[in-house]
Amino acid sequence: YIPPQVWAWRAGRARTLARFTRGAVVLFPFEEGFLRRYGVNAVFAGHPLLEVLAPVLDSPAEPARFGIPPGKRAVGLLPGSRTAEVEKNLPALLSSGRLVAERAPDVHFVLPVARPSLRKSIERGVSGCGLPLTLVEEDRHRLFRCMEAAVAVSGTVTLELALLGVPSVIVYRTSRLNYHIAKRLAKVHSVGLPNLVSGEPFLPELIQDDFTPARAADALCGMLEDGNRLGALRSRCLALRETLRGPGPTEAVVDMLGREAADAWS
Repeated sequence: YIPPQVWAWRAGRARTLARFTRGAVVLFPFEEGFLRRYGVNAVFAGHPLLEVLAPVLDSPAEPARFGIPPGKRAVGLLPGSRTAEVEKNLPALLSSGRLVAERAPDVHFVLPVARPSLRKSIERGVSGCGLPLTLVEEDRHRLFRCMEAAVAVSGTVTLELALLGVPSVIVYRTSRLNYHIAKRLAKVHSVGLPNLVSGEPFLPELIQDDFTPARAADALCGMLEDGNRLGALRSRCLALRETLRGPGPTEAVVDMLGREAADAWS
């Protein structure tokens, strides 16, 4: 269940999967065909995020609950879920936020704290940043429902946002060594999961040196200042629900294990 992402790098590992596994339940539709070409009995049965997000997929926004002032547009700043990601990306996110605030004074920023252990480092990072900003630790998916758009470090969170109808500017900075290693190994042209799932880069991506505060601010304001474009991006995001919908990955795993057990005892 959830095999290594061999479609992204070191595709030859798929042959190892074929050799040592009886089957695989995958996260994305394109993985099924990719792995089957290598002889893996792969099945796509839907993405588990849809099960996780089910209680909030169509719930009403509750901005007051998260300290978002009346009449303000909530914009998310999401610096990542690991300490190194936060250290590399938070300063540029805040700088881009200041540029956005100059152009869109009706914006209020919200920053979900991905893990309690990150709280202190994030508080230090945002101290004195001069932004209308609220840190939120709980119920982040309901918080996402309040957002009009976001700037988010690449990861599963960008797909969570998209499935809840929130377009994002996808960004990422890492160490130069890690970046060059990943660039040599990666076999994909996009890093953002919404773009990978849709098959085209409909959300902007700013990676490593391309991620500057000015570029991120321009990309975000390009959404916020154009209601038609923002609406079209939101529709593209919501369409991913159907792309990732299936009978259910949990049921698929249980079914596969049941068939394996039946074969073993027959």
